[in-house]
Amino acid sequence: MGGIVAYDHLIPAPKDGADGEPAVGYYLVAEPSVVHFNSEGEPTVKSVKVTAFKVVGGEVSPYGGASVMIYYDTGGSVVKSVPVLNPATLTPSAGDAAKYSRVDFRLIISGNVVATISIPYVSNGSNGTNGKDGTSFVVKGTANGHAASEEDVPAGAKGLWLLDSVIAGGLALWYPEELGGSSAAVGDAYIINGDIWVAGDKAWKDLGQFRGPEGAQGPRGAQGSPGPMSYLAGEWQSGVTYTRTEDLIPVVSHKGFYWRPDGDISILNIEPSADNDDWELVSKDDMVFARIVMSDFGKFGSAIMVGDYLFSQFGKLNGETIDENSSKKDTAYTQFNADNPEDSTMFVPSLWINFRTGELHCKQGFFHGEVNAESGTFNGTVNANDGIFKGICRQPFVLYEGVVINADGSSYSALDKFDNVSLPMSSSGWNIALELPWTMSCIGRKLTIANFEWLGVRGSDNYVATAPLGCQFYEGGRIYKDLYINREIVELLGYGDTNRFYGWIVINRVPINKYKYSKPSMVFCMGSVTAVRTGKTTGTVTLSRWSSSNGVSKDDVTVTRVETGKYTIKFPVTAVPNDDYIPIVTGSIAGTTTDAKAVYACVAAKSKGSFTVLTADDDSLNEGGFNFVLLDPNGWDL
Repeated sequence: MGGIVAYDHLIPAPKDGADGEPAVGYYLVAEPSVVHFNSEGEPTVKSVKVTAFKVVGGEVSPYGGASVMIYYDTGGSVVKSVPVLNPATLTPSAGDAAKYSRVDFRLIISGNVVATISIPYVSNGSNGTNGKDGTSFVVKGTANGHAASEEDVPAGAKGLWLLDSVIAGGLALWYPEELGGSSAAVGDAYIINGDIWVAGDKAWKDLGQFRGPEGAQGPRGAQGSPGPMSYLAGEWQSGVTYTRTEDLIPVVSHKGFYWRPDGDISILNIEPSADNDDWELVSKDDMVFARIVMSDFGKFGSAIMVGDYLFSQFGKLNGETIDENSSKKDTAYTQFNADNPEDSTMFVPSLWINFRTGELHCKQGFFHGEVNAESGTFNGTVNANDGIFKGICRQPFVLYEGVVINADGSSYSALDKFDNVSLPMSSSGWNIALELPWTMSCIGRKLTIANFEWLGVRGSDNYVATAPLGCQFYEGGRIYKDLYINREIVELLGYGDTNRFYGWIVINRVPINKYKYSKPSMVFCMGSVTAVRTGKTTGTVTLSRWSSSNGVSKDDVTVTRVETGKYTIKFPVTAVPNDDYIPIVTGSIAGTTTDAKAVYACVAAKSKGSFTVLTADDDSLNEGGFNFVLLDPNGWDL
């Protein structure tokens, strides 16, 4: 096995284990460890496999970094150097023994050679004499100590002790408590406090520890200053200057390997190779920890990790789009501003995550499962196929300030962006024109417009909106071209189909103050009276029907026949609270006995709690019935 050769060329690891941390080391193993050539110059093996291993404490694992394969001529001078990836393969050819004396493999990490192994090229000659038998040792167990002789064993010692004195032809295995022991054979080994002791011909030999004891936990070190950030500068090119600074390290790919400037220097027109001192071979470990975008190393693909941030390699650099086709895609992200990730003068990624604050910014997102959020702000349009709101869903009122013209000629108003709009207060005495939106996006939209008060100021003017050609307003079963908005709140619903916006449906008007027109009628009460003529001057009268908006019962209302054709209706003040009401009456002969062919009715008197009606068909009164409605005019300017 080539491991024996590798052990002969071990080089101390670049970092010793600190207190509380295991040591780190590397070594190489070659199989086979020597290449023999027969008398005809043909190699006796087809290939040699060289494997690198990494040791962390007591754990050993294969290491896949890069090595350099160096060929030496028969005089011991370097002929050529070839970078290879571990595990590496050496393939000798016929006649190589005449050109090369050996091939070395060097494992390099961060510019340091951490392990090496030599593969000698040996031409077979005549058989030599047999050499002396080699030696080995076998670990038999543990011992408590070592002494030169029995007399040197401390008083009170217990257990097995290793003595350099001889018992029964071998070194002594002594038990002080029993004052006796046995002998060890040459090559027997015992472990004392982590050290391995091997029996020789005349004395025990301490070969030292395989692994040092674990140290106590050391104090926490001070925060180190940020190191330089490496970035992938693409394939190496002649004519391009590659500059390494204390902040940035360019990494280039060349012939299947990655290289970086060896120190804070600028390199121009020097091809990366193991034969010059300007370039340094970048190992796999360096690639993993250097925050470089390396998909072929299984790194982060197009994601960058810096400080608390993980962000995309793509985005915008000072407004310029950086995508996979951009010539700056491998350097733009170095201009990321961690203090202000949305700084438009620097590099703004299309996605970034701050792992310290939990903040996420992205260009777009698709969620195929449930999304739970405690709060949120949407600055643009939100499209949803379905939705259920279990809490408050509201939109504040905003002030309509007319149409705003953008620099590109486009326009917008508050009515385009908001569903609850308050109109400006005005008292000019004129109807003020109002521009409503008439686009397909208004289909199904509910728009609420208020014309009453804003910031403590009330107005008296009315607004009027005119429908464009092909659109209308729909209200109360009729179609209008103009919509008047008085001191009220009007609710509109956009109506249309997949091809056309028809217009706005007025679904409600809510009065706020006195109105001039278009106010729903406010009815106090209504009823019907029938009269029966029983004689020339006698008769009866009946309240045949009664309805009240205030819940007053028919039993609380009386109708009195004063004389022929004259009737008085009395009602409680809960039905009509004052004398400011308007009675409307119409004559009726339905259910009435009269000598008149037709009955005409008029209001003869009205007061708080009663009104009087006269019925006739000419200048003289006649018995007759009538219907009545009492209206409330207080919401009107009458």
